[in-house]
Amino acid sequence: MLAGAGAVVFRLGLSMDPSIRLLLGVVVFLGGYGCVITGSSWWLKAKGWNDAVVFIALMPVTIVFIPFVRLILLAEPLFLPAGMFFMSVILIAVIFNLADKSGVPRRRLRAHKEHHSHF
Repeated sequence: MLAGAGAVVFRLGLSMDPSIRLLLGVVVFLGGYGCVITGSSWWLKAKGWNDAVVFIALMPVTIVFIPFVRLILLAEPLFLPAGMFFMSVILIAVIFNLADKSGVPRRRLRAHKEHHSHF
């Protein structure tokens, strides 16, 4: 996500045309955003939590679907990508701090690995 924002802000020597830099930045940013959401979903499944927690990162996108509130994006278009980035960081922090409900205690898992590593 930072690489996409950097491609828009900085010149990086890829192209002199600002529209191509903007397109590249948007594609890389959205790809990173999708990867964060997908990885967070897998991380939540591994911890035994519901995927609904991923909605934290999707909250800034809901602004687009609220009729008169979406006019804010016309006045300040950078609110959407900034909100997407910061809410993704908050999502990662929340998932990191969630307890593991998968049912496999770490101590038993570690002992199980040590017991079966005879090779």
